[in-house]
Amino acid sequence: MMRETVIVFRYALSNVLRAKWLPLYGLFFLAFASAILRFTSDGDKAVAGLMGVVLLTVPMAAVLYGAISWYNSSSFVHLLLTQPVRRTSVLLASGAAVSIGLSGSFLVGAGLPLLSATARGPGTFLLLAVGVSLTFIFTAIGMLIAILNPERMRGIGLALTAWLYSALLHDAVVFFALSALREYPIEAPGMILMAANPIDLARVSLLLSLDLSAMMGYTGKALQRAISTPAGLALAIGVLQLWTVVPALLAIRRFRKADL
Repeated sequence: MMRETVIVFRYALSNVLRAKWLPLYGLFFLAFASAILRFTSDGDKAVAGLMGVVLLTVPMAAVLYGAISWYNSSSFVHLLLTQPVRRTSVLLASGAAVSIGLSGSFLVGAGLPLLSATARGPGTFLLLAVGVSLTFIFTAIGMLIAILNPERMRGIGLALTAWLYSALLHDAVVFFALSALREYPIEAPGMILMAANPIDLARVSLLLSLDLSAMMGYTGKALQRAISTPAGLALAIGVLQLWTVVPALLAIRRFRKADL
């Protein structure tokens, strides 16, 4: 299985790297990070300035390209499956190729300016790690949506909806839910609601590391005490990893049973 996966991965990665917009994706982060660093030489301030863009742009690009790449490669996937190749190998290789291609472009674009001598700091490495984690998470979600919805336009619409909810609407849902429970201890339900959104988890983890609690929003302020300890931060990072594994396993299970 490993040999099959590597062979398919090499082809899929070369296909991803030939995408014309991939260098533009990296150049976008390069230009934005460079512009921020022109106004400040402080690493934490640069990370805080870039954080909002990363938390919005990376998930959107990953979920959309994860879905679109699966639709675009459907003919190639059907051809592969006429050969003695496992479906799991095809799916894992395709997902890994998209995730690594996007992550590499992000790391080059955002990493080159941020890792300069004046901007380097713990927050810099955490921001880059969060960007990579969100890339893998939302690529897996995008591919899961595409596998569950063979109709291209519907799948892309659902992928965009998933990003819109995670990036913009989830905090409003949390606000109203925790407001309704304000007379009760909110740590436990708040943790559950925050764990339901990887972008929220990534944002709060970053802001805690930068000691910027004023920017955490309603969810983060309510849960600052719960996850401000090293154990709480480690738990948040662990849940982020689960957000990659669970959609991937669901996609594999569905793809194995799909009638192609």
